[in-house]
Amino acid sequence: MKKTILIIDDEAPIRRLSKRLLERKEYQTLEAENGSDGLQQLEQNQEQVDAVLLDLHLPDGSGNEWALKLRALRPELPIIYFTGSNPEAIKDHNDPNRYFLKKPFTPDSISKVIALAVG
Repeated sequence: MKKTILIIDDEAPIRRLSKRLLERKEYQTLEAENGSDGLQQLEQNQEQVDAVLLDLHLPDGSGNEWALKLRALRPELPIIYFTGSNPEAIKDHNDPNRYFLKKPFTPDSISKVIALAVG
């Protein structure tokens, strides 16, 4: 069964690229352009979502804030923060289900981090 990755990023080109790269690796994807849409996607697809690619800087709040709301629904959900800025901005450093992907990313780097997150 294919794993499903929820992509939450306000930049449409980043969402499209992520979707294309992940689908080449046989993942299914869901997309959201902000944290609110991402939370709604997770609420509607809780059982299907295996991990979240979450931009750290969203127009309706920080990725850290949205991660808390996503985790309220699914505490064990792997979250892959992706940003062009410093990974030190990511909260919850002790969380074993927290991963980081630096923008700009390569097909190889996104594949590796997704494989780590979802097995």
